[in-house]
Amino acid sequence: MGMPNRVKAFPRGYSGGQSDTPDKHETRTGDTEVNKLWEKYTSPVNNSTTWAFRRQVLACAKRLLGSHRNWFVAQERNALVTQYNYQFVLDTLRYIGTGRRRISIHAWSDLLINYPVGGLDDVSERHEIADLFERLNLQTSTVAMLQLWSQHPGGIDDMLCTLNLLFGDLPLKKDPTRH
Repeated sequence: MGMPNRVKAFPRGYSGGQSDTPDKHETRTGDTEVNKLWEKYTSPVNNSTTWAFRRQVLACAKRLLGSHRNWFVAQERNALVTQYNYQFVLDTLRYIGTGRRRISIHAWSDLLINYPVGGLDDVSERHEIADLFERLNLQTSTVAMLQLWSQHPGGIDDMLCTLNLLFGDLPLKKDPTRH
């Protein structure tokens, strides 16, 4: 059974036409550069295969993932990183090291947005990131990681999708009980 149309009420009491549906999402703003790159990448006509665009993705990744301290290593002790977010970091490291993910990059978006789980109280026992660096023989140099990442088929695309999930705008469902 379909939802009945909501009739739009005008200021003087007259009604007519269909009312706009209320927005069910709000957005937590992310990194401006990532958002611009993502908008270009997802537009129907894009230049995402040009070197100029890919160079922008690489420069953005280097800026956000750090040129001095490795961003991935720093997440090991970040108590704000939730369960799925931590697993996403691990899967991204697997992709950088092997060119394969356990879960498609496109499925991660749904998991991270629709199934948030709170952060951990105690992160002192976390060690999976360090273990992956050792097992996959990854260098902690961000530049070396970006070079390896971009060498995989579809690597730059995966990198931009990852940057969008890590640092782009975050759509959040509005709580219908809050006004």
